[in-house]
Amino acid sequence: MFFDRRSELTAALASARSALVGVAVFTALLNVLYLTGSFFMLQIYDRVLPSRSVPTLVALCVLAAALYAFQAVLDIMRNRVLTRIAGGLVEQLDRRVYDLTVKLPLRAPAMRQVEPARDLDQVRTFMAGGGPTRLSAAPWSRS
Repeated sequence: MFFDRRSELTAALASARSALVGVAVFTALLNVLYLTGSFFMLQIYDRVLPSRSVPTLVALCVLAAALYAFQAVLDIMRNRVLTRIAGGLVEQLDRRVYDLTVKLPLRAPAMRQVEPARDLDQVRTFMAGGGPTRLSAAPWSRS
C-alpha cells in the first residue's frame, strides 16, 4: 500500500520533469543575472569615472536596466511555471487523496481524517512556493 502512493507521487513528478528542468535553467540564468549590479559598478569605476564619459554611462545604464527587466521577466515566468506544476500535481493526485480521505476512517479510526488532504496541500505549497527554486539554486550558493 505504501509503495503504491509513492509510485503515484513519483509518476506525477516524472510527468513534470521537463518543466522542472526548465525551472533549473531559469534559475541558472537568474543567478548569472544577479551579477548585473556588481558588473555595472565595476564598469562604472573602471570605464566611466576615469574617462568621465557620459555616453558610456548612459549605455551602461540602459544595458543594466534591460538586464534587470529580463531578470524580472524570467523570475515571473519561473514562478508561473512552478504554480502550474503544483496545480498539475494536485490534479493528478486529488482523486487518490479524496479516496483516501473517505476510506481512512474505516482503515485506521485513530488517524485524523484530513491528513491526506493536508499532505497534498503541503506538497502543492512546496512546489508553488519556491521549494524547487531553492533546490536548483543550491549549487550556485556559497556555504
